[in-house]
Amino acid sequence: MASSLFRTKSIDRLMADSGEGGLRRTLGPFSLIALGIGAIIGAGIFGIGWGLGGLCPGPALAGLVTGSPLVLVFVAGMIAGQWLAGQAARRDK
Repeated sequence: MASSLFRTKSIDRLMADSGEGGLRRTLGPFSLIALGIGAIIGAGIFGIGWGLGGLCPGPALAGLVTGSPLVLVFVAGMIAGQWLAGQAARRDK
């Protein structure tokens, strides 16, 4: 069992097993620019929410046990934001 945890495979073997011999480029310039803009906007929204709430998401989840109204509202907002992001992602498909 322990030996299977440390099993290795050479790069040559990995390349041979992949069949094509490398990765294909599937994202064009427009997709890469859109991805970058989305990442910047998402980081901005995350930072604004963090700054307005005054809480970091990780400690906020741990702080749920305190029952603080600020923490409860913050976590509810996080959950709502995740749900909205999921809805937007499904709509784009």
